[in-house]
Amino acid sequence: MMNQYGNQVAVLCGALVISASVSAKIYQCQVDGKMVFQDHLCEAVESQQEVAVVENIKSEFSEQERRLINNNEVAIGMSEQALLKSRGEPSEKHRSGRGAEQWLYMSEDGRLFQVLLINGKVYDWRD
Repeated sequence: MMNQYGNQVAVLCGALVISASVSAKIYQCQVDGKMVFQDHLCEAVESQQEVAVVENIKSEFSEQERRLINNNEVAIGMSEQALLKSRGEPSEKHRSGRGAEQWLYMSEDGRLFQVLLINGKVYDWRD
């Protein structure tokens, strides 16, 4: 009888651990003028926006892409979806007929950031 009760408690505890990890949140915050994604609340509550649950990000992006997204960085080989999460929608997109796209990001201070994608992956980028 005690063993059956112990097994039920163990199963319940395991379910709680799994559900706790599934419901972990990712927050989009403004830090030093940059949009970042983090697993804890933002310092300035008004800049906080809950954007996704952890398992969706884990299943969609590689560990390297998650790091890039969290730091708003770009790297060669990064997927188009990860680039969108990291930098947001570009100011302009230019497409060629051979699977290449040039995405242009204009910063608030007028600086241009260019990303070249080929077949949905970052091929090159320039500040």
